[in-house]
Amino acid sequence: MRAFTVSLACLALAGCNLVHTSKPLIGPSLTAPKLREGLWARQDKGCVVDPAKPAKTWPACADAFRVAPDGLHDLKGGKPADAAAYRFSPGEPWLIQVAPRGGKPKGYFYAAIDPTARDPQGRITALSGWVVACGPVAKGEMVTAHPFPGLTKDRGKNAAGCSTTELSKLRAAARLSRTVSEVSSVRWIRDAEH
Repeated sequence: MRAFTVSLACLALAGCNLVHTSKPLIGPSLTAPKLREGLWARQDKGCVVDPAKPAKTWPACADAFRVAPDGLHDLKGGKPADAAAYRFSPGEPWLIQVAPRGGKPKGYFYAAIDPTARDPQGRITALSGWVVACGPVAKGEMVTAHPFPGLTKDRGKNAAGCSTTELSKLRAAARLSRTVSEVSSVRWIRDAEH
């Protein structure tokens, strides 16, 4: 279940079987909704956390990140200065583009999301989502041998992902990824992290 949260925060995965681009496919939008700023969490089923306590003290069954004006911050392992910028593209499905700063991986990574709750100001406060994958992965493989249509598999010794240059191909891959990626839910917890 950690894969979606970590991909959203863009701080751990090196892109294994994930769609990435060297240039953004999603531009700025004045009308796209925003995530509510503050502490967000993803919890395994049956995982109990005290939301009033600092996220670093939560059990391993829960992931936490902070949404701030400068982006997404991992609160259980990332460097505080490393934020991932994000942008939305409403559609079927919605897409979120994340761009890590301060290290690796470099580029832009993508997840599909389904906003499930909003606050009175229209900011998203809960969502389910899944990473946009390159395609189905056979047991023992790190990246698919059969990318979804419109995706190009990375080449080279350490190739572990795929790319595209078209938003329509990315959105089509996002729809297909729901069948091969784990769907996770994240939700807003409170305004600030201790």
